[in-house]
Amino acid sequence: MVTLLYFRVQKQYIPTHVILELDHILQHTIDSHKLNDQPKTIYPFNPNFIIDQRWYFFGLSPQEMETFHAYRKLGKWINSLREFQKITGVDSSWLNVYRPFLTFQSEHKK
Repeated sequence: MVTLLYFRVQKQYIPTHVILELDHILQHTIDSHKLNDQPKTIYPFNPNFIIDQRWYFFGLSPQEMETFHAYRKLGKWINSLREFQKITGVDSSWLNVYRPFLTFQSEHKK
């Protein structure tokens, strides 16, 4: 369930404390939903075919994603963990967590 607050203000002043209170309520709602989420199952995946939403799911930054997309636009493929880390710039701690799930299938090779 997602809670969305929408205000249409026409040249009216909203006191700062009201905005902060609403922000606090909204953040509390978001945090409670995060806590209630069940752990997600991670299946092995080939990072050459990862969609943008999954980048965020795995905690990768927009910069890492953009660097990866720029590399793929050149028609190149990532074929190893070392190459994935070099291209995206992910740190070793991230790589250690997700290493078991990264697969580099050679379907694209001829």
